[in-house]
Amino acid sequence: LTPRSELGGWHLDVHHRYDPHTNRLHEGSGRTIGSKPIDKLIFDILEPWNVGAFFFSPDGALYTTQFSEGTVLRHHPGQAPEVIAGAGQDGLVFGEPAIDQEFFFLRGLALAPSGDIYLGSWGFLYRIDTQGIVHEFAGGGAVTDTSEPVPATETDFGWIFRILVAPDGTVYFVDPDFHVVRAVSPDGMMTTVAGTGVGGYNGDGIPAAAAQLNEPTDIAL
Repeated sequence: LTPRSELGGWHLDVHHRYDPHTNRLHEGSGRTIGSKPIDKLIFDILEPWNVGAFFFSPDGALYTTQFSEGTVLRHHPGQAPEVIAGAGQDGLVFGEPAIDQEFFFLRGLALAPSGDIYLGSWGFLYRIDTQGIVHEFAGGGAVTDTSEPVPATETDFGWIFRILVAPDGTVYFVDPDFHVVRAVSPDGMMTTVAGTGVGGYNGDGIPAAAAQLNEPTDIAL
């Protein structure tokens, strides 16, 4: 084998390998888990038509948003889903446990490197910290057209779909109603990284912020 120093410090024995023919995950420790297709497993524990977004955490848990209920669920294999946010029915109060709050129509969901969880709904982007407390993060304002960067909590959004968190903590999200991709920096300032706010197509080879998009729903880093 190639010496560890030539692999940038990577250990081969802790990496996992998935065999699509047998639908098994072979862990670097030597343990083998799983016996049925991942899509069948997900279908067994969810209502796929009601899932707004999902991610897998480093410990293997599956997190999902339930669109119609406005909840976030955590799934561990062999266990009943656990509600971690959105079980309340008396509105939303920032600075309080997320499980006691009432959310509506959650579409976006992402896990940050810090362990924080971000939720996207109509007009709002929320942050749940590692202690389970919900915080205002972006949206809820009235500003739709101004010089950027602008405080994220003073801006107005449509329906937030895909959310991604970069290693430096910058949060990217897609707003198809405004035809843009936006970013919120760690200091809470928002900029538009792609799209003009007008749906359409105006050519290639131009700056992303000057390019028209047509209801984008996904992004990737």
